Amino acid sequence: MTIEEYIHKHLEYRDGHLYWKNLVKGSRYNGTTAGVSNGKGYLQVRVAGKAIYAHRLIYFICTGGWPKDQIDHINKDNTDNRIENLRECSRSQNHMNRKTKPGRTLPRNVYLDTSTGHYRVVLTKNTKKIPIGSFVDIEMAEIAAKEAREKYYGEWAYDY
Repeated sequence: MTIEEYIHKHLEYRDGHLYWKNLVKGSRYNGTTAGVSNGKGYLQVRVAGKAIYAHRLIYFICTGGWPKDQIDHINKDNTDNRIENLRECSRSQNHMNRKTKPGRTLPRNVYLDTSTGHYRVVLTKNTKKIPIGSFVDIEMAEIAAKEAREKYYGEWAYDY
């Protein structure tokens, strides 16, 4: 039995969650939620001895095919695996929609140039740095960063 056949036979998707089905007759796991946290905010399910992210399994079950590259959680909540919150993406697109690192005090895409005291705005797209400008005022830098994200990132831009 292939992994794909195993998935269709033993997993069911409902409301953002995976459930076990058709396991050994009388199994106490039938009907229970599938998956455990990997400690980094993602659920993983062991399928035929292989750990697979729940969001990838849900994408496969709902679309009938594996994603070519990565899966993005649109609202940036790694535990929200509803199919309407998942979209196929490239690594670069996934990075455009990632959370701001904890403890960061400056707005997204804004960096302090300690040699001048100015705020620099720099975006990254497809591993290339895009310099937007240098600003004395942090509020102006934040506005420029937001406008640049809308221009360069399109639907992948976010401001929260």
